[in-house]
Amino acid sequence: MIVVPRLTNFLQSRFFRTSLIEGLHNGAKILLAHFHYCNKGNHPFTIDWSSPRDIARAGLNAEQAQFMKETVEQVKIRCKFVITLVYEHGKADIYSQKS
Repeated sequence: MIVVPRLTNFLQSRFFRTSLIEGLHNGAKILLAHFHYCNKGNHPFTIDWSSPRDIARAGLNAEQAQFMKETVEQVKIRCKFVITLVYEHGKADIYSQKS
């Protein structure tokens, strides 16, 4: 006799492996808390990354400063798109595959 697991148990949760998702979410929260602790109120996307004084204060080398400068440019480009996603589709639906 072949035993087939009941699908209703799998469909009760939003995610297939809830414990894995919870672990990843907790890890992301820890990284975010560490980020806030390290920045101590500074906003890395508002810093002038071409200023030697600001680069020295952040303790970055030239390659890291260039990365931050390029990241700031990408954030400015994509900011309106992300805000549109959040307000038009709701935070919970950003990553869903619904059309």
